[in-house]
Amino acid sequence: MAPAGLNTGSLALLRHMGGDGWGAGAWVLGIIGFIVMVTLVVLVIYLLVRSFSHQHAEGTPGAYPPPPTLGDPLDIARRRYAAGEITKEQLEEIQKTLKGD
Repeated sequence: MAPAGLNTGSLALLRHMGGDGWGAGAWVLGIIGFIVMVTLVVLVIYLLVRSFSHQHAEGTPGAYPPPPTLGDPLDIARRRYAAGEITKEQLEEIQKTLKGD
């Protein structure tokens, strides 16, 4: 017997809204989907932050290599002379200046 004011169509609608069908399986799949989605969002944010971060400690994986050292100033002057960038007089001037003569 149907309660007063409800016809059989309304009862069928209430029964359908009540979860007949998948039952608890829909909740489980929803929770698993939510966990997977949150995990993916966190992973993407982590990878973006890591790829744009320049503050890695030296020697850790992903750290940028240290800047190259230029070497001894006299060696640099000799290489510049050998490459033709400076003259012999300029090389001698640099050597005098660096040696303190």
